[in-house]
Amino acid sequence: MTLDMGKFHNEEKHTNSVKKVLFIAYHYPPEASSSGVLRALKFSKYLPGKGWWPQVLTLRKSLYTVTDEGLLLDIPSEVVVYRTFALDSARHLAIKGRHLACLSVPDRFVTWLFCAVPTGLSVIRNKNVQLIYSTSPPATAHMIAAALKLLTGVVWVADFRDPWIEEGVFPVAGSIRYWIESHLERMVLRHCDSMIVTTPHLKADFLARYPQIPSTKIEVIYNGYDESDFGDLSIGISSGKFEIIHAGLVTPDFRNPLPLLEAVSSLIEENELPRDKVKITFLGGDVWLLSPEFTFHVERLGLTGVVSVEGRVSHRKALERLAHASVLLLLQASEDTRSLIPAKAFEYLRIGHPILALAFEGATAELLKGKDHCFVIEPHDMANLKRALITLFKGWDRGDAPLQLDRRANQFERERLAGQLANIFDRTIIK
Repeated sequence: MTLDMGKFHNEEKHTNSVKKVLFIAYHYPPEASSSGVLRALKFSKYLPGKGWWPQVLTLRKSLYTVTDEGLLLDIPSEVVVYRTFALDSARHLAIKGRHLACLSVPDRFVTWLFCAVPTGLSVIRNKNVQLIYSTSPPATAHMIAAALKLLTGVVWVADFRDPWIEEGVFPVAGSIRYWIESHLERMVLRHCDSMIVTTPHLKADFLARYPQIPSTKIEVIYNGYDESDFGDLSIGISSGKFEIIHAGLVTPDFRNPLPLLEAVSSLIEENELPRDKVKITFLGGDVWLLSPEFTFHVERLGLTGVVSVEGRVSHRKALERLAHASVLLLLQASEDTRSLIPAKAFEYLRIGHPILALAFEGATAELLKGKDHCFVIEPHDMANLKRALITLFKGWDRGDAPLQLDRRANQFERERLAGQLANIFDRTIIK
């Protein structure tokens, strides 16, 4: 185990006045492969001001394949981070790139259990921890929390950023893995004292699958944005190009940009969009955007030179790029993502630029619909997509100014959300 320590005099100063929470999170700085790291980071940043002092249990930095050192600057000195060993079964237990599926149940980091549980037990006993909080994915975080609750009796709050079991998608229905993971998920829901999800839709999904769980046991805390990330950020639309930017993972399964590319290609051919003024940028979209398949589609649609695929950048750099986009692109279109909202959606709302969302009816569409600068289009609705693009281009061509922050978006500010979490903690320890 390695230990990242804040100032120990802070611990002595607050021992009697601040409640302690063991905070179990795989995604924690400098890890940066998922926007889920921001939820854990920002909660830990603001919880001390709400009366809770996180003792973070996570993994060694060397186990992370994608990192952003800048995120470490947001960890307050009051937070102590315990970094434990684990193996990534897909990397460390593979032979010629293949590994046994049983070594990844419930996920690739199941070996984290063997180091995290003893470390967590020591922290609980030595630091007078009053509550355990675990956040997934990966689900192993909840397995660690379940073991610690069994061993100590300390109350436990389980946070599901995404579903664990995705019916009809993963694991394969009827498989041994489905049977095992369904039982593990049921165990978590039964034994945790409170449960948190990120949308009302996700809460409804869990209640439909587990009607025996009281509705009051599951609470909703959305993802959000941190106002401090925007304090010195210059926001303004670039006049050089009509640039549509998407930040984050792109996949043909649930974040497929091809309908957008087809619409742009068609409008260029119809002389509705000037090719030399249009740019579509993907920031950190991962491997599919670099594949021959995606390159083929770009070339087929005549968008070589219009579409730009860039590698991962730091969170700060991504915000700087988004702050000068003409349009912020959101992709969320599959049956299994109807209950979810991409974390980036809240930062898009804070920036205030026009948002174009290719999304099915569901949580994301409900968040954005009714806002004048948001265009929510079903991916197959080519006519409405083209109309939206023309409207957006004309607004950019006129030089329409960025919107002022919609004050209703304040409900998604990370410090407020941490206050909601602290309230749940407070209620849970007195149940």
